[in-house]
Amino acid sequence: MEVVIEDQNQNGSSVASKQPEPEKRKEKDLRVKRKSFGSKKMRRAGLSSESPSAAEKEEEEEEGMKISAAAKVTPVENVDEQKPEWNDNVEYFIKKKLRIWCRVANEQWQLGKIQSTAADTSLVILSTANVVEVSTEELFPANPDILEGCEDLIQLSYLNEPSVLYNLRVRYSQDVIYSKAGPVLIAVNPFKNVDIYGNYFISAYQTKAVDAPHVYAVAGAAYDEMMREEKNQSIIISGESGAGKTETVKLAMQYLAALGGEPETKSR
Repeated sequence: MEVVIEDQNQNGSSVASKQPEPEKRKEKDLRVKRKSFGSKKMRRAGLSSESPSAAEKEEEEEEGMKISAAAKVTPVENVDEQKPEWNDNVEYFIKKKLRIWCRVANEQWQLGKIQSTAADTSLVILSTANVVEVSTEELFPANPDILEGCEDLIQLSYLNEPSVLYNLRVRYSQDVIYSKAGPVLIAVNPFKNVDIYGNYFISAYQTKAVDAPHVYAVAGAAYDEMMREEKNQSIIISGESGAGKTETVKLAMQYLAALGGEPETKSR
């Protein structure tokens, strides 16, 4: 393939420059380099290929490309020397004897403490006193006992899968089926009757006597926002089949009906 480079003079006409064969070969080589990453087109400045300033710029570009190429190679050579951030945390957890979450053979999460690490694996002593060897990447930090069963998940120091599931399980075992993650309400189907509904609780949430996570609190917040901003509001209820979506809709409608009815709700 033949490449022709044309220069434009001040009158706007194109002039093809003719040079001896060795010079053309040199210019050809330079043109190939100028098409490399980070190069600039010098012909736009109207500089002749024979001018000293053009030659100096070409030399500077070559030096710049060499430095850029060296800079590209440097990080690649240091990749093996970089340590994952979790390695430092593992050492800290070993030193302080802090609890971690470990996925065992039956795909369940169990609490334990790291005994030692070697390469990409760790020896963990579980709460059952069993010692297992697992991949370090499968370990997750556990939250302190003081945060066990907190009602808002964003209060957890470590927001990972086993920590979230464990926190929901603790609250569920206490018949507390509602938790929240910021403005999002999390409901776990109790599959039994729980005494947290009715006129007494409607009145309590209506008067702001309680602020624990509840479907009444979500419905009340939407109602207050509608009255304050005079704009329609939406409550999105989602979940898998059998999660209790229909019952949750009924409870939300019950609370909204009470707010739109009598000024004061009679207690049971």
